[in-house]
Amino acid sequence: MKKILLSAVLCFYFSAFGQTVVTSDTVNHSPSAQTYKKNEIGMGAGLVTGYGLSYRRWLAENDALMLNVAPYYRNHSDIEENSLDAGITFIHRLGHYGINNFVLYSGFNIYSYNKTDAYDSYNSDYATTFSIGGGPGIIFSKNSFSFDLLTGFRYYSENTPNDYNRGLGFTIEVGGHFKY
Repeated sequence: MKKILLSAVLCFYFSAFGQTVVTSDTVNHSPSAQTYKKNEIGMGAGLVTGYGLSYRRWLAENDALMLNVAPYYRNHSDIEENSLDAGITFIHRLGHYGINNFVLYSGFNIYSYNKTDAYDSYNSDYATTFSIGGGPGIIFSKNSFSFDLLTGFRYYSENTPNDYNRGLGFTIEVGGHFKY
């Protein structure tokens, strides 16, 4: 799991910061030569993109990379809980009409949960879920704010102490971002 997470972070780092696309902090998103800021931060939630704090960087005129992450840790009495949800998503803009950006997305998400009881090892619990998917969507963008609504399909694999599930299903992803 650490290798997968490290690979995703390195992929994001080299993709987002290893390219020199535009020398200014703006990217042209439409034929009318409007410029938008290429860095966005906000919140996102979805089964493919993950949930939590979200950072999106426009790498080129029509391509963006988004990272969602939500770490959690709690130590209460003798029970320790921790979880991590991390997702990386590639977005390609197909077209632009007014404030609407029509996009296709594909992404990968990992969710890991662990609960440990110091005195009762039978009360311990864990779960790991991997999701991969994609589909069409719309990004509504106005001034310094954007709202994402993405739909599609996902393949998931879930591993728990008592069961192993996998399947194909629908997904919906939402998010709100502030551009800077």
